[in-house]
Amino acid sequence: MSSVSAAIAHALKPVAPQIFGLMGNGNAHFLDAAIRAGFDYTAVRHESAAVSAADAYFRISNQLAIATTTYGAGYTNAVTALAEAAAARTPLLFVTGDAPSTGLRGWDVDQGAIDAGVRAPRYVVDRHTPGSTAPQAAAHAAARTGPGGPRHSL
Repeated sequence: MSSVSAAIAHALKPVAPQIFGLMGNGNAHFLDAAIRAGFDYTAVRHESAAVSAADAYFRISNQLAIATTTYGAGYTNAVTALAEAAAARTPLLFVTGDAPSTGLRGWDVDQGAIDAGVRAPRYVVDRHTPGSTAPQAAAHAAARTGPGGPRHSL
């Protein structure tokens, strides 16, 4: 694969053909790779709508969907919908960028702490493991459905 984003898109295409999202600088490369890989993409006007749409997609179709936003404030705008999906144990994948491994910048938030706060398993993809971590997250999401369980962040 030519990039981490392309490897993630390639790994997720067979299990989650639909993406709902709002593009920003933290997910632009992923969305570009996903569109090139043939995903169906629905752009939304707010980050919470991306997650709510992926949640609704599963509830209607019984198929895994992906929500994507940028990091920082874009991520925090999605938290209420993420918490609802987690409480309902709706399997979905939330793909977003994160702070650099060297530490938080002024506009970053501790996304790991927020994921823990809404009881969402977190899968962190690095440049060494995108082709294996993304399918692990998808498998975990698909196995955990029903009231009271987690949503899945990638």
